[in-house]
Amino acid sequence: LSQLVERTDYGFWLLSGGNSAGDFYAFQLGERERLFSEFYEFAGDIDFILFDTGAGYSEALDGIYQASNDFILVITPEPTAVMDGYTLVKLLSMRKLYSRFFLVVNMVNDLSEGRLLIERFQDVTDRFANLNFQKGYSILMDQHVRKAVRDQMPFTLSYKNIQPSLAIMGLSSMISGEDIQNANHGSFTERIKNLFGLRR
Repeated sequence: LSQLVERTDYGFWLLSGGNSAGDFYAFQLGERERLFSEFYEFAGDIDFILFDTGAGYSEALDGIYQASNDFILVITPEPTAVMDGYTLVKLLSMRKLYSRFFLVVNMVNDLSEGRLLIERFQDVTDRFANLNFQKGYSILMDQHVRKAVRDQMPFTLSYKNIQPSLAIMGLSSMISGEDIQNANHGSFTERIKNLFGLRR
C-alpha cells in the first residue's frame, strides 16, 4: 500500500481509490485485514485523512461516514446539485453520525447567493439532532482557480489572496484548530477498522 501512495511537494499524499467505492469493498476480508495492517504502519506520519467520495450517497461508504470526524458537503448553486445535497443530508441524518458538518457552496456568482444556500441547509440540519452543523463557506467563481487547474498548481499557493483561497484556508483552520472529542466515536484504530469494513 505504501508503494501506491504518491507524495506531493505540497505536504500531502495522494492515493487513488479506484473508479468507485465498490472497488475497495470487493476485496476479501483477509485482503482488507492486510491493507489495514499496511495502512496502520505509516498512519502515524499522517495528520489528517481526507476522503473525496464524489457526489451522492453510497451505502458502501458507510464505514467512511462513521469513521470521519468531519463531513464536508460541497455543492454548487444549480438546482439539481442543491436537491442532491438535501437528499444526502436526509440520508445521513438516518445514520448515527458524530461528525461535525460543514457546507461549501462552490462557484457562486456572489456571496449573498452562497449565504442564502447556507442558511437553507442549516435550517435542514437543525431538524436532525445528530447532524452537528458547524459553518458554511461560499467560494466565488474566479478565473484564477481555472488558471491554476490548467497549470496543475494548488490555487491556494498560486493565488493566496483571492476569495476562494481565503475561504478554503478558513475552513482548514477551523478543522485543524479544533480537536473533536467524542467518547461514542471510538479510538482512531477502531474507526479505521470500521473504515476498512472490519469487525471491531
